[in-house]
Amino acid sequence: MPSEYIDISDQQRAFIRQSISNGQYLDAGEVVRAGLRLLEITEQYNQAKLTAVQNLVNDGFADHDKGHYETITPESLDAFIASVCYENPSRTTPQ
Repeated sequence: MPSEYIDISDQQRAFIRQSISNGQYLDAGEVVRAGLRLLEITEQYNQAKLTAVQNLVNDGFADHDKGHYETITPESLDAFIASVCYENPSRTTPQ
């Protein structure tokens, strides 16, 4: 595969050199490939989170359209949050 020229900052250059000198990687290409793998994983994770949020929003709108909702007033908000957290212990109680 032909080489590609990339422009990097002095800080990035120093990081690459340090990663090679401490034995983590053999050359700059390995460092860049590791960074790109991490970026790809991060992008996939972020896309999965976005898709999950979009699905939850769509589910919420569908429930609303079916009349499945509760009206929350400012006075009942704390009690509602506590009940939701109590019903689903995996959620963190607001501090």
